[in-house]
Amino acid sequence: MKKIVCIVALVLVHFGYSQELSKVLLDEDYVIDFIGVDYSEVKLFGTSEDFRNAQNIRDEYFTIWNKFFYNEPAKFNMAEALRKKKVNYMIEVVELVNSSADTGNMIVSTKPEPFSLEKIQEMVRRYRFEPGSEVAMVIIVNNLNKMDTEAIADVVFFNTNSGTILYNEKMMGDPAGFGFRNYWVNSIYDIMEKLRKKQYKKWKKQFN
Repeated sequence: MKKIVCIVALVLVHFGYSQELSKVLLDEDYVIDFIGVDYSEVKLFGTSEDFRNAQNIRDEYFTIWNKFFYNEPAKFNMAEALRKKKVNYMIEVVELVNSSADTGNMIVSTKPEPFSLEKIQEMVRRYRFEPGSEVAMVIIVNNLNKMDTEAIADVVFFNTNSGTILYNEKMMGDPAGFGFRNYWVNSIYDIMEKLRKKQYKKWKKQFN
């Protein structure tokens, strides 16, 4: 059983009070925009056999993995993961940043450093879309780590008017399944399951 170290970064700039953040995270009627999984700065930690072609992974798999939210909505149900009645799916938002990811240094042989809060804020401000809610959520993947069989990502909630981060949680997802596509997309599913089963309970203790 892997030990998971979750680092919580709270930036209460726009909302000001934890009571308001509690509404975003815990109110089942509070609708948010889910804009998908951002792989634009991901590092692929493994051998050339584990990750054979960074450009192909960018051009094919980044899109395929995000399309699971549309193609398999029963399993990849973000509303259920966040215990909400509804979320607005806007997966297309991350497509532009994902398609422009630099593949030159994407495959690495040393374990990547986690994103700083400043780096995540910089990434969030690149998103361009017409929001349906005052708050959006994105999963920003830091690395796919074949050596330790894990994916590391930041689950980020931000204000759609200002782009300001409201809440950030670093999480680990276990990959599983046969084939490259299924193996790594299931790390995102595992993060969703941890949001639903563990993180929500943590939020209730922290913000209720």
